Amino acid sequence: MSFTWNLSLFMLLPLIHALAPVHAAAADVAERIPIIVDTDIGSYIDDPFALALVLASPELELRGVTTVSGDTETRAWMVCRLLSAVERNHVPVAWGRAPQPEAEIGEQIQYRRHPAVLYNRTAKPVKEPAVELMYNQLKAEPGKITLLVLGPLTNVAQLIDTHPECKLWIKRIVLMGGAVRIGYAGKPPAEAEWNIRLDIKAAKSVSNSGIPLVVAPLDATVDVKLDAARRDKIFNAATPLAYQLQALYQLSDDATPVLHDVVAAALCFDEQFCTMEELRLNVDDQGFTRVASAKPNARVATSIRSDEFLNWYVQRVTSFGQPTPPKPSGNLSTLVARGGMPVRVHTFEDYETDIEKRWWMSGRLETVNVPPDSTRACRGVLTMDFDGQMGDTRTMYNAVIFNPVPGPPMGPHTRLSFRYWLKGTDTMRVQLYSLSNGYHRYLTVKGLEQGSWQSGTVDMTAMRRPDGGGGPLAADER
Repeated sequence: MSFTWNLSLFMLLPLIHALAPVHAAAADVAERIPIIVDTDIGSYIDDPFALALVLASPELELRGVTTVSGDTETRAWMVCRLLSAVERNHVPVAWGRAPQPEAEIGEQIQYRRHPAVLYNRTAKPVKEPAVELMYNQLKAEPGKITLLVLGPLTNVAQLIDTHPECKLWIKRIVLMGGAVRIGYAGKPPAEAEWNIRLDIKAAKSVSNSGIPLVVAPLDATVDVKLDAARRDKIFNAATPLAYQLQALYQLSDDATPVLHDVVAAALCFDEQFCTMEELRLNVDDQGFTRVASAKPNARVATSIRSDEFLNWYVQRVTSFGQPTPPKPSGNLSTLVARGGMPVRVHTFEDYETDIEKRWWMSGRLETVNVPPDSTRACRGVLTMDFDGQMGDTRTMYNAVIFNPVPGPPMGPHTRLSFRYWLKGTDTMRVQLYSLSNGYHRYLTVKGLEQGSWQSGTVDMTAMRRPDGGGGPLAADER
């Protein structure tokens, strides 16, 4: 009996690991600033980059994270995975309850569907709603906690509507939102800024609340673009935090993202790169931010020295944590002849359907670079080991993971056939997770052709556990 699994693999560049500096010595901070972050992580890539700055800054003490917009529970699970990866799983995470503004989560939703989350290897969101998490933290330390808002102001508006007494307990609200003099194109705004217009009523409520505001509008954020050189410097640090940022970046759609939210995160403790003005900001019925001739209600960043800011940001984030590069793969093997049609085919995947929305546990839909006579393939993205027993869960690999539910039984002559496209490496690691045993086996093939679509077959009975044991697949092993 044999087993063939046909699939299309598109492998990206392997990780290039430059040793990042060891964790920088903490700055002398007289008193850390307690902070709660409210985020719409998953909609755009700047949210995790802002969370990274919060985590890497000794000036801040993260007391909790809440999520806003659309599927807030999925966003909360994404935050839990990120925090767990950098050993901050003690930080409570809560999702905002309805009503919430509509906002879709794109390809980054796969970050939540990862085995690390599904197999309970990460923290879980708390049961209390976002508003109650905020309220309880503020009540315990009135006048000390800063709210950093990186999405629509929905949760904050619910907070002050449900618990109006807590307005006096909030030290200040630091938010990314609005536009004073310029918009997305660097010219006078032609459309309202996204975070404000997504929930105009909430923005009006917060701006009129009397709570001190610090605002990072488009004026100070639109030119803060993460270019390729700085992006690669972050990713090549090979720290647990850098891996999470790279994984989410690979699932995003913007090659050169604008780090709007990172500017707001910085303003929680450092204004050195911005020009700040005391202004009265009002929100009109269309969601535009208007400057009024009245007593100021906000401290507003109206410009930024973007190059200096980006250099400072990259240095800080890359200094957080120790590098954890993958160990060299062993158990060398070779491709084998595919042979004829096997006696039994347990799993077949041609990637021509929307299967990735359910069973791709790592990988991203690819529609440009595809095999001949195909319209779709799966592109490798960073992932942790599926296996919590034998896997190295502190590092990450570019990989495709397909989950052939319900787990077909293996035969004595099991084979895996696939098509692949490699760039930057001639090496592929093929790994199988055993539902029967709870650990994985793998083999490594070197000397593979790069830069074109190829076909290959491996003998899965040659796979072994990372410790070299385990023996070949057993008949009917799943």
